[in-house]
Amino acid sequence: MERKPPESFQSLINGWIKESDRGCVLIAAAYLENVLETLLRRYFSGDTNCVKKAVEPLFQIMGPLSSFSAKIKLVFALQLVDDDQYHDLEIVRKIRNTFAHSFEEASFSSQEIADQISSLTSYDRAAQNVNLEDFTSSADDPDGTLIEIHEVKLLFLVAVADLIGFLHSTNEAIAQNAR
Repeated sequence: MERKPPESFQSLINGWIKESDRGCVLIAAAYLENVLETLLRRYFSGDTNCVKKAVEPLFQIMGPLSSFSAKIKLVFALQLVDDDQYHDLEIVRKIRNTFAHSFEEASFSSQEIADQISSLTSYDRAAQNVNLEDFTSSADDPDGTLIEIHEVKLLFLVAVADLIGFLHSTNEAIAQNAR
């Protein structure tokens, strides 16, 4: 299926990249989780009574689909994502958990985080499609450190946007099949 980036792709990345590393990861992952939930709700849409009695409780605070992990596993089980996308979703979840649950400052400058990002299957696509100069300027970073950190951050964001684009396309396909 063709990956269709959200219409606000550039503005999303521009907004997220200005956040702290922790804020960037948490906001991007929350957006991705929201897209997963939207996709699952679309997949389960149908009879209003069924949705009210059975689907809505699945997503409530203590419901079985209240976690990012459960949503990821279910979209994979329903074959709405392939192995590579499942792998990338799991990596994003792990990175999110590192940033969310670490008492110490988590950062894109960490080799562990950079290695996880480079293991994303969408990493190569992201690396080929990113013009770093659109997001940084060498005048702001005379020693090049910021650009290296920004590059890892930007590649993470483009990989997340790639996943979001695919999930949006899948959601649209489900909507068309329901008509």
